[in-house]
Amino acid sequence: MGNNFESKHPRSGDGKFTEKTRKESGLELTLGPSDWEEQDTGLVKASIPEGTGKEGDKVLKQMEKDYPEMTDGLYGQLGWVEKTGAADALAGYMDEGEEGGDYHRFSTLDSKGAEKLLEVLPSVTHQDRQNDAPTLGTMLAACAKNPGKVSLSGYTIGDSRWDERVSVDTIHVADPEAVEGTRLSGQEARDKWHEYQEKLGLDAREAPDEIYSTGGNEPGWEMWWD
Repeated sequence: MGNNFESKHPRSGDGKFTEKTRKESGLELTLGPSDWEEQDTGLVKASIPEGTGKEGDKVLKQMEKDYPEMTDGLYGQLGWVEKTGAADALAGYMDEGEEGGDYHRFSTLDSKGAEKLLEVLPSVTHQDRQNDAPTLGTMLAACAKNPGKVSLSGYTIGDSRWDERVSVDTIHVADPEAVEGTRLSGQEARDKWHEYQEKLGLDAREAPDEIYSTGGNEPGWEMWWD
């Protein structure tokens, strides 16, 4: 058998040998967009549907008309979370037994709940974000487009505070190969985040503060922003 070294490692135009392929070299390199495309996780890249938020916008305008002297909050007149139907959409996802004044957490919001929130939330709230997390609109869109694969957790602020709102601070992406008890950091964490950011169409300003695996009946990766 002849020497096939050069056939495996062809020279480039300047006469130098080109880099070995990843498979042959045995090296684990930093993930890039081409790697993400090759790994078929079945995730769908989402965007906020055109016209989303009109239902909630109408409610805000009607509230302004009906109660012109009502105090304005961060995204509209106080009481909008209940009036728009956002509170009803979240009712089945609220954490039980949590006392925090006007701060209440919800968890495991699924595609059905995300779709409903996109219907009733005013368009101005789509830009809400937990510090450097993705915007509320893109998180809900990603969840709505990926039933059984993406779920969300976050919190609501009640109408006794000027910053009444619905916010998402955590996204869970299903992955049957995620090893329970794993916590990612450094470049490994950034690679994992950028992989899902690209696949789901999320617009975060920064990577999550924490990325860790979950086990049990729902193995996957939990990404959380402080």
